[in-house]
Amino acid sequence: MLCCIYIPFTLQPTVKCSAASISPLHSSLQGNALLQLYPLYTPAYSEMLCCRYIPFTLQPTVKCSAKNPFSSKPWDTCSVVGNGGILSNSTCGEMIDSAQFVIRCNLPPVESSHLKDVGKKTGLVTANPSILNQNGLLDRRRPFVDSMSHYKDALILLPAFTLSKNIQPSLRVVYTIEESLSPIRPVFLNPEYIRNLHSFWSSKGLNKRLSSGFMVASLALELCTNVHLYGFWPFDQHPLLQQPLNNHYYDNIQSKKKVHAMPDEFDHLLRLHEQGVLKIHLGECV
Repeated sequence: MLCCIYIPFTLQPTVKCSAASISPLHSSLQGNALLQLYPLYTPAYSEMLCCRYIPFTLQPTVKCSAKNPFSSKPWDTCSVVGNGGILSNSTCGEMIDSAQFVIRCNLPPVESSHLKDVGKKTGLVTANPSILNQNGLLDRRRPFVDSMSHYKDALILLPAFTLSKNIQPSLRVVYTIEESLSPIRPVFLNPEYIRNLHSFWSSKGLNKRLSSGFMVASLALELCTNVHLYGFWPFDQHPLLQQPLNNHYYDNIQSKKKVHAMPDEFDHLLRLHEQGVLKIHLGECV
């Protein structure tokens, strides 16, 4: 599911990635089609090479590290933290950080001013393409490195294999992290995993590009026995307090609605909540 990083690389003729086995994780969630159809996690981590990508192929010149960051997992409890404005004044920070593993989306702020509502513990954080393109890393890289210090030695999930145009920005992040000796650890998703993930949800009616929050919520179901979602509310009014909400807990910049289908994604998450597969938190945490 997660690839270690292999650099440097060369462009080679197409070769197939090594096969990945169906995950034995979450046997307690028998009957959950989501987990039966798309998991690609494999104990043979060192053989799971992310080598194929259309329109060209990346053939690693060195083998992936055999070290699996999830070798002793799944975790019992995981918090997946979206960036919805519903987190403002939620006082959910302590509950979020009490989970064994915390996943955050798109390099969100976790400074002290937000600590009470969103916490600061981070095991994995995503960086979406727009953030990478905005930073560029073509000029001064120190501000980007400094901003990463809030996540300490977390895994940073880069979108290298979602679209071909994301490869170079993702690699610039990798090089910047290496050169700065930052403790944060870059990882990529296996393109076969991405393809299966999109195929599964497309069969359920989600035909637009999956948001990073929805992807890591799906990912968490493979890594965690109990998945708790926070900040997943894609509407501009609070469901309980009936008051207006900002788009994010840290700003009110609107998302590109033509790219993702956030309300439709939330509808699927709500169904999983109703089935007891995961838990969505929408009110204040006490």
